[in-house]
Amino acid sequence: MSLARDGQRQAEHTRRRAVGYFVNTYPAISHTFIRREIEALESLGWEVKRFAIRRSPDLVDERDKAECTRTSFILPFRASELLVASLALLARPQKLWNGLHVALQMARREERGFVRSMSSIPEAMVLMRRCARLGISHVHAHFGTNSTTVLRVAGAFGGPTYSFTNHGPAEIDSPERWSLPDKVREASFVVVISNFGLAQLHGACSESTWHKIHIIRCGLHFSQSDQQPTPVPATHQLLNIGRLSKEKGQLQLLRAVARVVEAGIPVRLILAGDGPMRPLLESEIDRLCLHGVVKLAGWVGGATVADLLRSSRALVVSSFAEGLPIVLMECFRAGRPAIAANVGGIAELVEPGVSGWLVPPGDEARLAACMREVLTASPEQLTRMGQAGYATVQQMHDVRCEAQKLSDLFAEVMTDAPPAFGGRPNSRIRGGEAARY
Repeated sequence: MSLARDGQRQAEHTRRRAVGYFVNTYPAISHTFIRREIEALESLGWEVKRFAIRRSPDLVDERDKAECTRTSFILPFRASELLVASLALLARPQKLWNGLHVALQMARREERGFVRSMSSIPEAMVLMRRCARLGISHVHAHFGTNSTTVLRVAGAFGGPTYSFTNHGPAEIDSPERWSLPDKVREASFVVVISNFGLAQLHGACSESTWHKIHIIRCGLHFSQSDQQPTPVPATHQLLNIGRLSKEKGQLQLLRAVARVVEAGIPVRLILAGDGPMRPLLESEIDRLCLHGVVKLAGWVGGATVADLLRSSRALVVSSFAEGLPIVLMECFRAGRPAIAANVGGIAELVEPGVSGWLVPPGDEARLAACMREVLTASPEQLTRMGQAGYATVQQMHDVRCEAQKLSDLFAEVMTDAPPAFGGRPNSRIRGGEAARY
């Protein structure tokens, strides 16, 4: 398609309320909060075009599988599309140089290696071409790592403006390596998901950019017809949900469970998730003689997660590093208390003695002690704690309220948005039919 036809396509979409969403891998098992956010924006009248670098190979939830059909994937490249995008940029040498300069600058810093980092160049070219065809003048990314790197390069090439939600902890642990201050400076706005995230980003970036940063929390669906959660059952089952990886602390969790068993307290732990630590966790289960006590359930869908939460006494989050885990919100949504490591923004959600227990990260003895308290508490006490957690998450994490905040920011950006590459300037875009990918 020629640039002139791209311009015509852009003109046809100038009356739409349309925005792009861009994630490294989407949909994914751990990204249901992004899907909920997109759905809430669509209920507010936005047309959201999903883009991702690659598809996830291990989807188990039917809603995620359906979402996959709505997503435009950059990889694998179509040679013809990449060629056309490259030729278009050759006609704009200054923009081409700007993008190459930005990409080279970031590639020298990033931890993933120079060659892998340079893949942001063709990815940005393809993404900006697709945005031009669809009349998308602004794209929002989740995570300040790879996806925002691609958007920054695309912007330097003359593509859409961008914003992003910074979750952490990867970006915050290495802000300069991920060019985080530069990404914040050039973004239209930046979202963080907690007060902790706000403080971390303030510390990583210049105070001259602080005005761009807004707290918009990850959300869950609530409605007036929602009933109060079910009472906590008289069970010895505890639940851990998440990727089986070093930073999630499941190895420490197994050792804490062994202490509980040694104390003569009945316990059963389900680990719902999978990942690189699985072989080591299986070996540790053997070493600690926890067969029949610990079950590795693998990845499960959203409905199964809800069932597991309802059939458990409490959730255990043993992580060494977190932003603010979605699983904690889902735990409170189900009316179950939580034992959680006091890392990231977790203390903003879990109130000790009211809705759960906070544990110093890495304190195996304290983790075991809290598990003993949960297992010996009455179901009535735990139900009251679960109800307190439900009230907290309903107040702080209603996806409709949080999406409205994001919608307001998008509307402000759209008022003065520059043209999508190959198109002409547009003001706030509304209405109209979508072009096909």
